[in-house]
Amino acid sequence: MIIKFLLILPLVILSSCGGAKKIKKTNEVISRNAIWRQYEAKCADVAIPLDSKPLIENFGMDKEEEQTNFAYACSLEKMELLDFYIKEMERLGWSLIKKFDSDLEALLNFEKPSKVCSVSLRDRDKCREIFIFVAPK
Repeated sequence: MIIKFLLILPLVILSSCGGAKKIKKTNEVISRNAIWRQYEAKCADVAIPLDSKPLIENFGMDKEEEQTNFAYACSLEKMELLDFYIKEMERLGWSLIKKFDSDLEALLNFEKPSKVCSVSLRDRDKCREIFIFVAPK
């Protein structure tokens, strides 16, 4: 009985060590996703296409300046995204200030009475990347 216990004990200890790393990594991902959702909620009045996927590594917030930036990957074509942002941002109360469009990138600048928003659309492989920047005026 004691021999079985001594043989099983190291296996239990070793398996629990690997689980701790997995839990830590899972918690880091959950934490990063939670922070992303908090920042995203602060910009609830910014349009985001339904089929877009967050690029979590490309977000941030400057608390001093109250600036927030996000990035998404989306399968929509550039023209579809331009139409989407022009229509949906207006619906959400934004006014289009300026539109720049080139082969490299499309840039849309919007404003509200108290803040500004820039949306950059860039082609990447088989998708488009959307970079959104929001700041107070």
